[in-house]
Amino acid sequence: MKSDLAIATLIRSRLTELGLSRGEFVKRLGYKNIAKGIRRIDVLCEGNIEGTKQFMDVLPQALETSAEIVTLALDQTVREIELAEQQETEARDKIWRENFRGGSANLHSGLSGVFA
Repeated sequence: MKSDLAIATLIRSRLTELGLSRGEFVKRLGYKNIAKGIRRIDVLCEGNIEGTKQFMDVLPQALETSAEIVTLALDQTVREIELAEQQETEARDKIWRENFRGGSANLHSGLSGVFA
């Protein structure tokens, strides 16, 4: 659980405050297969909210916090992911535009010699 997303931060801080291990936490979520539960938590903490809907109802209780706090963290996580995706798209577009302009200039200079 290395992510800095809001949901990961909430889970990490609550586990620390409650003195829970990840194994104890996934037991609270209802998992009998601890390794599978830990993988699911890692998926959630990396931002895959859709793939972890099965335990969203018990997450507040397992963290001993309100549903509102968990919902706020999930909403913030979605915003963080959207922002990161937007920034990544803008960076890719900028690189493409720079390469396109450079490639276009090179093409014109190369063609001018052909038709001279």
